[in-house]
Amino acid sequence: MLRKLYAGVLVALLIFFSLLPIKASSISSIDEDEGYDAISIKYLKAHLNFLASNLLEGREAASRGYDLAASYSVSLFDQWGLTPIIETNNGKSFLQTFPVLEITSKNNETLQIITNQNETQITQDFSNRIDFLISRASNTTSLSAPIVFAGYGLVVPEIKYDDYLGVDVKNKIVVVMSHAPGEGDEKSYFYKLENRNRFFNGAEVSEKQRNAQERGALAVLMVNDPLGKHSPIFTNFATNMTRKPANNINAPTPRRRMVLADYQNASSNIPVINISEAVAGAIFKDVDLNLLDLQQELNSRLKSVSRNLIGKQVKISLEVEQKLLNTTNVVGTIEGSDPLLKKEYVVIGAHLDHDGTRDGYIWNGADDDASGSSAVLELARAFSLLKEKPKRSIIFCLWGAEEKGLLGSEYFVERSPVPLEKISAMIQLDMIGRDVEPRPNQLQGKEKPQDLRKYIYTEIGTQAQEIGRILMQANKLVGLELNHEVNAKVSGGSDHYSFWKKKIPILSVDDGVFHPDYHQPSDTAEKINFEKMVLVTQLTYLVGREIANYPNKIEWDDKITSVDR
Repeated sequence: MLRKLYAGVLVALLIFFSLLPIKASSISSIDEDEGYDAISIKYLKAHLNFLASNLLEGREAASRGYDLAASYSVSLFDQWGLTPIIETNNGKSFLQTFPVLEITSKNNETLQIITNQNETQITQDFSNRIDFLISRASNTTSLSAPIVFAGYGLVVPEIKYDDYLGVDVKNKIVVVMSHAPGEGDEKSYFYKLENRNRFFNGAEVSEKQRNAQERGALAVLMVNDPLGKHSPIFTNFATNMTRKPANNINAPTPRRRMVLADYQNASSNIPVINISEAVAGAIFKDVDLNLLDLQQELNSRLKSVSRNLIGKQVKISLEVEQKLLNTTNVVGTIEGSDPLLKKEYVVIGAHLDHDGTRDGYIWNGADDDASGSSAVLELARAFSLLKEKPKRSIIFCLWGAEEKGLLGSEYFVERSPVPLEKISAMIQLDMIGRDVEPRPNQLQGKEKPQDLRKYIYTEIGTQAQEIGRILMQANKLVGLELNHEVNAKVSGGSDHYSFWKKKIPILSVDDGVFHPDYHQPSDTAEKINFEKMVLVTQLTYLVGREIANYPNKIEWDDKITSVDR
């Protein structure tokens, strides 16, 4: 009887302690780990040199070059024994095909500002790509409507901020400033570290478009906020219409634009047009308003200064052509070893596509993102070599059409081959091969890295900070210099964002991104630091292995909006 009592108590204790959340990572050794030991600079070089070669013509989505890159990856997944999990009419496949709608501007768009004053009408004509740029437009359309100034075009209920308070924008065209109040002021709600990615760096455009559309506006004209810091391309369209790479190549042809074809609202969003200071001047002339004064008042009071611009009208003509195409994600799985936990997943991804060819030049995309794709391939090979596989299954993904707006990962999470609630975490590798001097806003008071050859930037969300603890433990064995950020809203610049929006814990890894060859034909293989790529791949291996073997699923908690130190 006593033995049975002790046994019962022991079982109860084991169950109790197994249910406790584990707050510290158990990573302590890499001894006798055949997967970690297998990660090789030789294979990383081989993959990257092929993916970034001229043969693949820049790997643009829905192109011959991209299809070659996808076929190469599929053959390797198959060779290493990964399992295809995408259901097709012909059985399971490594390719997840998805439809995209290519939207091409006819380049004959027009924009007129019409001023009605004292029974006279004055019309000013402006030129596309000199005075204005079409940022987002999905359909051929002609619009003529009154103008409403709507501040920054933001609605933030949590701080009772509403730029649309007191104005009716239905069937009108709104003019909004870029960015948000308080740029550079870390005490500002908008510029706090955890909110900055939402309101700055271009991430805010979709929110402003959505706010205007939900209130019945017909289009958004976006002008630089006078006090803000801006890319030269939005300061002077005529001079800086296209970025010039280090070798002074000038490609006047814009990148091909695509949206997911099967999203019902993908081609019905209202247009967003960036306007120059000249256009803004014509809008605010003769209405007794000054944009700088309006911004200063709005920044100081955080109360709506929005108003109808009496006597002002915009006439816009847009002409676009639509073409239906197909492209793919490459998806392969290594099944977990635990009978129960193998039904949970860790996703490790990178985007396989880049910017293709234009005007006789090839955007090879060696760092962006042949580097991350090569690492994912090497991680798939490394995990395939393990005699004892991790407890959870690992899904290796090479995303298509990331450069078109995260389309491949968006499609994946909307039509996931596994239940989203069973995905424990997603790790994204996007540009991991260059030695990039961090920008001041990336440091935010932190010391500059001592060795750029080992510097890497990582980001997680506040909602799932256990990944950060795992990352730090793993890096003790690898020795990279991490600039680690924890944000309430993570940056939206790569495929991790598609998962974060679905409340899946993420880890984003990159080299700092903004080197002079970013999105240029000069992003080529000979500039890659392969030694750094090895270290980043090893770090990702350890983090992925640990999450896959973790006793409990990484938890997501919406209530946590600050950094847990």
